[in-house]
This record gives sequence, C-alpha cells and structure tokens, in this order.
Amino acid sequence: MENVAALAIKCKKCGELKPASEFYRSRTIKRGFDTYCKVCRQGICKAWEKANPEKVTAMRRRGYLKREKGNPVIRRRMKKYLRNYNLFRKYGITKEEFDRLVFLQANRCALCDNEFTGVGYMKPAVDHDHETGAIRGLLCKRCNLALGQLGDTLAGVMRAVEYLNKTRVKGMNNGTHEGESAPGNL
Repeated sequence: MENVAALAIKCKKCGELKPASEFYRSRTIKRGFDTYCKVCRQGICKAWEKANPEKVTAMRRRGYLKREKGNPVIRRRMKKYLRNYNLFRKYGITKEEFDRLVFLQANRCALCDNEFTGVGYMKPAVDHDHETGAIRGLLCKRCNLALGQLGDTLAGVMRAVEYLNKTRVKGMNNGTHEGESAPGNL
C-alpha cells in the first residue's frame, strides 16, 4: 500500500495542490484518486443534481426498488458489492487484501485479541490513521469505536490509562462511606 501522506495532487477545478486525503479514491483513474478535490466534487454533484431533478428522482427510485423491495438475492449481492466498493473507496484495499489482513491477525482483534465472529460488534473493522490514510490493522467494532472516542491519539489513550490507575489506587467506592455497600454490590 502506497504512502498516501506523501502524495500531493492538483485539483482540476480549483487548481490547488492538496494532499491525497483531500481526494476521493477512484478505481477508474490510474493513480487511484479523483481528479477533483472532495470540496469541488461535492459542488459539481450538487450542481448536477440541481440541474437534473427528474434524473435524480428516477435514479433514487430505481435504486430503492432494487435494494429495498427487490429480490433477496439481489439485496445480498448489493450488500457484498457495497462492502467491497467501500473497502476500496475508503481504504484503497481489495476484498482479497482485507481477507489477508484477517488471516495475518489470526481472525482476532489487534487490540482486545477476541476472535472475529462476524456478528454484531465482533465484525472486523479497518483501523486507519486519519491523517495519513495508512491502515494500522483490523479491530473489532467495539475497540475501533473506543479508539475513536479517545481521539485516535496516544495522548487520549494515556489519559484513559492514567484515569483508570488513579481511580483504582484511590479506591473510590461509588460515593458510599466505609462499611456501607453501594447499591447493587453485595
């Protein structure tokens, strides 16, 4: 996987030289990124939608009928297609590369070491550096969300560790006096 942080691209519309993280990924363009930055691309799409409301309505209706009310086989295929598409669009990896990461991590979360079951919070989620776009590994959804809530920084994780150590050492007893037990604690 290439180093996205070192890549700078010139937007075709605004002409600014921006980091690759400011561009959507593209399978059809050789370098792997859109020719317009995200801001310009969004403006182009909104302008097209405003100029073609009947086409937008028809496209949404067709998509709705296919995915929501259609054949369950089509829904399963669409779900699989979208998963593969999003892996490439968001992280620049194919389904095969994703499966290889799962294999290399022995089908386990890199943080909590629980096995991926594919159900609920135990589905593998791609953990990546938001600044560089580099993939760090696969986490279960719970660990990925927790890391995100801590700001995806070492400083945030260290503050959480300090907090846990401080409250463990203090022996806080849920606001009860010595000798009393907290509600629910027997």
